[in-house]
Formats: sequence, structure tokens, C-alpha cells
Amino acid sequence: ALQRRSVAGAFLVYAAAIILIAAEPFVEGLVETGVEFGIDDFILIQWIAPLASESPEIIVAVLFALRSNPQAGLTTLISAEVNQLTLLIGSMAVLFSASAGQLLNFPLDDRQSIEFMLTTAVSAFAILLIAPRLIHPWMGALLLVLFAAHLFFPDAEARRIFAFVYFGLAAVMVVVDRQRVLHLFTAGRD
Repeated sequence: ALQRRSVAGAFLVYAAAIILIAAEPFVEGLVETGVEFGIDDFILIQWIAPLASESPEIIVAVLFALRSNPQAGLTTLISAEVNQLTLLIGSMAVLFSASAGQLLNFPLDDRQSIEFMLTTAVSAFAILLIAPRLIHPWMGALLLVLFAAHLFFPDAEARRIFAFVYFGLAAVMVVVDRQRVLHLFTAGRD
């Protein structure tokens, strides 16, 4: 057991080292590529880079779905999202203070605030879509179309509108099907 833990720990340290070494060149290369293609660097880093870094989870989820195990695939994606919205955001605030040597608030400019609102809106809408634990193909297509569409509108006001669209769709789902909210509180009791 100790040997297995040591090997797992060594792999963890190795993976962390590779990420630290590769992160900066990856981001710089991504931004340069975006500039060449006229893609807004903020959109690139906020939405496209995570697709690249999350490709292992996406591939695993797709493989589960192709093998008729969509629950395992969705579980993989949900756990990655929970990790991003809790551990990673919390770590950023702690590391910011640690790097300054004092407790500081993590500053967000207007654009970052709008992106957080958009991320929250997308998450709320997606959670309500999957709450009954049955995802129709049209629901997946709607999520995909809305996601792809908002990438073409880097303007802050357009992104705010997309956030309100997501919040509005979530509200409509709650009004039309109140059971969706109940599903959120009864999930996992089966």
C-alpha cells in the first residue's frame, strides 16, 4: 500500500511539474494563434483554452456515452465542473493573496465579472436541464448551439445579454416544469 501511494504521489508531482512547465508556452502559443486568426484573446483564454485543457475529461465522457454509459460520462463532466467552480476559483484567490504576502481581495474587472455571470448562468441552465436525469437530444443541441453562438460575440454587452438569455431560459424551465427544482433536491436518493 505504501509503495502504491508513493508511486501515485510521484505521478502527481510529475504531472504538476509538467503542467507548470507547459502552461506558459501553451497560453502564449494560444494567444499568438488567436491573434493570427483575429480571435479575441480574452475569449480564447476564457472559453477555448479550457476545452483544450479539459479534453481528457471530454474524451472520457464521450467514450462512456459511446459505450452506452451516459451516466458515467455525465458524472465525469459534472465532477470537472464542480472542481472548476470551487477548488480552482478558491485556489486563485488564495494564491493571489499568498503571492502578495498579505490577505487581499481578488480583483475582477467588468469583463471578468460579466464572464463569471455568464458562467453562472450557463451552469444554472445546464443544471436545470439535467435535473430530471434525462437529457433529450434537443437539450444537448440547444446547449451546444448557445455555447457556440456566444463565442462569436466577445463584446461585454452581448455577453451580458447571453447571460440573461440563459437565466431567462432557466426561469422558463422552472415555471413550466416545477418538478425540475424538486429533482435537484431528491437526486441521489434512489
